[in-house]
Amino acid sequence: MKRREALIAISAVVPAVSIAAESKTFTDRERAQTARLVDLIIPHTETPGASDAKVHILIEDRASKDTKFAENWKSLLKKLPDAEAVEKAYQAKATEFTLLKDTTIDFYYSTKEGLATELGWHGNTYLPEFRGCEE
Repeated sequence: MKRREALIAISAVVPAVSIAAESKTFTDRERAQTARLVDLIIPHTETPGASDAKVHILIEDRASKDTKFAENWKSLLKKLPDAEAVEKAYQAKATEFTLLKDTTIDFYYSTKEGLATELGWHGNTYLPEFRGCEE
């Protein structure tokens, strides 16, 4: 096996970010609510959804290390308890919706499911030629 093939094989097994085993920052209700909300932003389709990529766990891991983020996220959970509230926040262009959307997207595209499965990115690749602008 060549070095490149080995790296590609390893990248398929090792996620792009580490996921904490389990944090105790959120209650069971907050954890379940976070999983439902992130799936409203990136649902499971022919590609994995946000909860498939463990985005809710990554969010809780971040909250366990950043008290300001944890406070903001718990406040968001109170303001957006369900899909109807998320839809209203989206329509109103509310800042809590922006936090939900941006955080979900940032974490999702830092996972194997987001990068490799959805976007098809498998690490840096060799370009035999780089063609610049052709004017």
